[in-house]
Amino acid sequence: VVVVVVVVVFTLRWSQKWVLNTYEPLAEKEWSLSEAATYSILLVASVGLGFTLVVSLLLFCYRNHPMLRAISMPFSQLALLGYVVMMSSSFLYIENHPDCAVCTAQVWLPPFGFTLALSALGVKTFRIHMIFNKSPTARNNMAFLSDFYLSWLVVIPMALIVTMLVIMLLVEPPRPETTEIIEGNTIIIYHLCRFDQGWFYAIVSVLGAMGLVITKLAYDVREAPLQYNEAKELGMSLYTAVVAGIVGVPLIAWLLSRQEYGEAYLTISIVQCIPPMLMITFLFAKRIGYAVFGVTIEEVKQAASMRRLRNVDRKQQTFTAGAESKQVVSHNNRASVSRSQDTRPVQPQTLGSKIIHLNNIIERHQSSIESKRLEGDAMELERKHNNNLNDNKNHDSDDDNDDNDDNDDNDDND
Repeated sequence: VVVVVVVVVFTLRWSQKWVLNTYEPLAEKEWSLSEAATYSILLVASVGLGFTLVVSLLLFCYRNHPMLRAISMPFSQLALLGYVVMMSSSFLYIENHPDCAVCTAQVWLPPFGFTLALSALGVKTFRIHMIFNKSPTARNNMAFLSDFYLSWLVVIPMALIVTMLVIMLLVEPPRPETTEIIEGNTIIIYHLCRFDQGWFYAIVSVLGAMGLVITKLAYDVREAPLQYNEAKELGMSLYTAVVAGIVGVPLIAWLLSRQEYGEAYLTISIVQCIPPMLMITFLFAKRIGYAVFGVTIEEVKQAASMRRLRNVDRKQQTFTAGAESKQVVSHNNRASVSRSQDTRPVQPQTLGSKIIHLNNIIERHQSSIESKRLEGDAMELERKHNNNLNDNKNHDSDDDNDDNDDNDDNDDND
């Protein structure tokens, strides 16, 4: 009885203790961007905006330099304005409680700014294409290539992107949304922006197609004069944008799917600031350097000519070295063939081996013909030498006979 009572008492006390210790209400916590991520976004965006403003100021100060005057200064400044709009949108991601205005700006500003910059670059390339490809429209009406008329080519893609953004706004407007996620004993509350991702990716696809068209125009005018030719700079800048899109968009989508919003917002800010800085560097750094250090167009052309000559010399040296190595290989092959007992030709399997095989056959026949010619020359020289020896012997015998006749005459006189 005592044992049963003790067991019952301890069981009741244990069950009461277990129930009291395991019942705890879930704590609620609102998510906010960390200080490290906030300061990083502010730093990246501030550096990008400062760099863009410095480049814009330098372009304005040295706008009369021939290398800068040839790149359509109004459209260059318009491209920089687009980059400024794109970088400024990074400040929107440090807001922990976004409203409808902030969510709409997050969706609108990045494609709007990039479209403005890309359209300005496309107009510059289109003008060079019309002039140096000798378009009939450009020859008959040069006013068609003025800044006023070409500005409509900026309006058209901008109108297309704005129309798609308006449709997305009407179908499913960007809005703030509260999301609760349970992690352990804590409920984390996220205040995020939701929007129609299908329309957003459609806008990104249109911008990618615009980039491909501008790249094709830049490739077509690659032979334009150096002063006006921005094909290489434009190609590098568009290559940077394409790589940033291919790497950045899937990475951001992956981070958002894992609910790592702090890392996702920081990645968005980096993609919106670092690639535009590189694009600005590729587009304007070299020409601004020419203007700041007072380099003339003649000096630039002379340097380009020297680079072309060095490239030609390098290619010629490479070709000569390849020819010499080919001769060495042919000589070694010919020597190995002559030393071999089996003289049957080896059937080549590749185009390179066929060429080497044919060269070996030609050289072997040439060497045999040369040896036969040399052998004939040697026999001819030997024959001539023998004839000369015979002539000398005959001449000596005639002299001996003359001497003998003289001696007989002297004996008769005696």
